[in-house]
Amino acid sequence: AQSKEPLSLLLARLKPSDVFGEGPEMQVAFGDAAKVLLRKLREEDSLYRFSSDVFGIILPNTSGASAHQIAERLAEGLADASGASNRFSVDIQVVNYPEHTTTASEMERVAATFQAQEASAPAPA
Repeated sequence: AQSKEPLSLLLARLKPSDVFGEGPEMQVAFGDAAKVLLRKLREEDSLYRFSSDVFGIILPNTSGASAHQIAERLAEGLADASGASNRFSVDIQVVNYPEHTTTASEMERVAATFQAQEASAPAPA
């Protein structure tokens, strides 16, 4: 925030399909999702696993509009990784400084709230 450069955070929650549940197949599916996310990110981006079903992606020097475009690209890749059997679905939320937050602690609170939401609840846009 001190540099006045934009910073975006993508929060991606994966929800396993009822068919796969929480077994080893789901761990493989979530691993496939992580690989997709890594392949689609730029070199300067960072991927974090916040919990078993939530990934956070830091996009430095990225405006809100660009972050939404990246989120769409990631959602398409994750839909492909989910496969014809729809192993999981994904909710992605975009948070941008300075459009949505004014401090790093605000961005952290948004991430914590997203992580605390139940997987069945739709994420705010």
